[in-house]
Amino acid sequence: MILSVISLSPSSYVYPNTTRAFFSSLSTVENIDTAFQSRIHISVQYNELSTSSKRHVWNNFLTVSSKPKKHGFGDDGLDKLANYKMNRLDIKNVLKTAQLLASKDGAGFRL
Repeated sequence: MILSVISLSPSSYVYPNTTRAFFSSLSTVENIDTAFQSRIHISVQYNELSTSSKRHVWNNFLTVSSKPKKHGFGDDGLDKLANYKMNRLDIKNVLKTAQLLASKDGAGFRL
């Protein structure tokens, strides 16, 4: 489960009559310090992505990263990728790393 945190604090020492907003995403909700937790104003919890949602995210990132040509991952490949326990950021990071490694070797990336 992912927790997004929004904390508002007055910032009169920088700009008078203004408020700052702090946004953060935490994956370890159980380990939040009590001093930090006391300053949290709004918390939003996100459930894990469904398999179909992960498949959609994989397809979108692969499509964007392989332009102008179509990515070579078929329906079976997307289904296999969607079964991994990952969130959107994990998927994005995996694809970036795969692209960097593939470009270093002068090859494309595939399953």
